Amino acid sequence: MIGEIISIFTSGGFGAIVGGIGSIFTRIEERKAKKDQYEHDLEMAKIALEESKLDRDHELAMADKERIKAEVEGEIETKKLDYQALIESVKDASKPTGIKWVDGVRALMRPLITTYLLIVSTVIAVQVFRYTKGLESLSPAEILTMYKDLISNINFLTNVAVTWWFGTRSTNK
Repeated sequence: MIGEIISIFTSGGFGAIVGGIGSIFTRIEERKAKKDQYEHDLEMAKIALEESKLDRDHELAMADKERIKAEVEGEIETKKLDYQALIESVKDASKPTGIKWVDGVRALMRPLITTYLLIVSTVIAVQVFRYTKGLESLSPAEILTMYKDLISNINFLTNVAVTWWFGTRSTNK
């Protein structure tokens, strides 16, 4: 009986069965390995795609920053050129013409305009004072508002005059 069992286990038919079962397990393992490889390749492709998207987004952001930088540099250069043109214009305007009476009139313009505005402001203030019959006709709140406005206006005019006179005086004398 043992001989017969040994002969069955050593027969070609049993060898074919064992070989077939081994082949089935090998195919199952190969299929599983291929599935794992495909899943791995798919994940790697997803990672590569995401990396590509990030690279593209980074390149777009850098290109946008370069565009903005170029725009700002262009604006700065334009402002420099405008400023230089203004400086040249002021230099040209402040040069004497060689005609004494024209240069005299040009030199008197600022003082004359300033004096005129001071006189007009004083006349208006006197007329308002006469029209309202003095400060007695105003309430304390109106007087306070008037003084606040007056002080603000004087400060404004002082700043304008000082900036105008000293900011535009000729630098080539």
